[in-house]
Amino acid sequence: MFCRDATKAPIGRFYRDIASTFAASGRALSVGGRRAVVKKQILGCRMQIANLSLPTKRCMRWFATSVCLFLGNCSSSEYIPPLINAPSPSAAMAGAKAAANDAKFVGPVEVSAVREAHPIGPGRYLLCIRGRVMPPSETLIYAVFFNNNEYLTLRKLVALDDCESQQFFPLGNGPFPSVRP
Repeated sequence: MFCRDATKAPIGRFYRDIASTFAASGRALSVGGRRAVVKKQILGCRMQIANLSLPTKRCMRWFATSVCLFLGNCSSSEYIPPLINAPSPSAAMAGAKAAANDAKFVGPVEVSAVREAHPIGPGRYLLCIRGRVMPPSETLIYAVFFNNNEYLTLRKLVALDDCESQQFFPLGNGPFPSVRP
C-alpha cells in the first residue's frame, strides 16, 4: 500500500528538493527518471520487493516458511528430567542421623516414613525428624530432604511438609556418630 500510494503521489516540494540534489551532483534526470530514482531512494527495500515478479515472491515465501518450520522443529524437543528415586531405607536412616546431628538433637530422636515432597521443596523426597535440643526444651520437628540416596538439607517445619500428621518411630538417642550418607 505504501508503494502504490507513493507511485500516485505528485512530485511535491520534498521530491523537488531531492531532485535538485541529484541535479547538483551532475546527474541529468528527466521527470520520469527523477521520479523513479527519488522513489527508490525514499522507499528503499520496499520498492525493490514490490517490483519482484510473482514466482520470485513465491520462492521467498516458501523459503521464509521453511526456515520458520525448521526452527520451530528444533525448539519442539522434549526435555526429559533425570529419574529421581526414593532413598533406600539404610540411606534414609543415615541421612536422618546426619540431619539430627545438624539440628543438634540430644536425647531420643524420632523419624517418620519417607514420602514424596511438595514440588517446590528443596528435594524430591522427605522424611520428618522430631527431637529436643536440650532435655527441658520443647520438641522441634524438621523436614529432611533427599534426592535418590543423597541427603540434601533439612529445614524447620512448614505447613507444606505436613509433618505434624505423620506417625513417628524411634531412631535412637542423639547425638549420633558422625556418619554422612
